[in-house]
Amino acid sequence: MQFNTTKIWRKKFEPTVCVYEEYQSMVKDKVAEAEWKYLDRNKHWQQTKNIMTETAQATCGLSKGPCRHKETWWRNEEVAEAVREKKKSREIGKKN
Repeated sequence: MQFNTTKIWRKKFEPTVCVYEEYQSMVKDKVAEAEWKYLDRNKHWQQTKNIMTETAQATCGLSKGPCRHKETWWRNEEVAEAVREKKKSREIGKKN
């Protein structure tokens, strides 16, 4: 099973209370509109989850996930030299 790697984030320059109230009212409206009869537990949970995530995406926004090119702030010259030596030793091991 693979999970979605998207993140929901708060809109910039907007107070948290306003976003919370907007989210809360939208969830209440969607719950009132939803059809809940004759659902088993799994379908009920799936519908609840969909309502919550869709509303969060609408109120807060959506990003695509972590940056692929992370900064290596911890890497200094000593670490870089150790990595170079390790790569050289792997290449030598592959040739033999």
